[in-house]
Amino acid sequence: MFNAVSSALSIPLLELNGGMFGVLTLYSAASAAFSKDHLRILQAIELQFSLSLQNALRFRIAETDAKIDTSRNCPTCAISSRRSKQRSGKRTKTTAICGRCA
Repeated sequence: MFNAVSSALSIPLLELNGGMFGVLTLYSAASAAFSKDHLRILQAIELQFSLSLQNALRFRIAETDAKIDTSRNCPTCAISSRRSKQRSGKRTKTTAICGRCA
């Protein structure tokens, strides 16, 4: 795929505080495939792309945390625990409620 005559163009993906959290790299099998215009386009979209990617990553983490009770690593306990917390309106200690965790 990548050889001596291939091309690559990379830009850093930055957080709002200026820290780098990743790199976006484009590859081409053609020699000298990217121009300064390509670099300018990537730099122009970097902020929006970075924010979108960070939001997607945060969503995935939140979605995973919502599905699994991290104290037991049990999806069943997590669902029942969330329901009981929603009904009571306050945080309570989670007790084992499924056959796997009991």
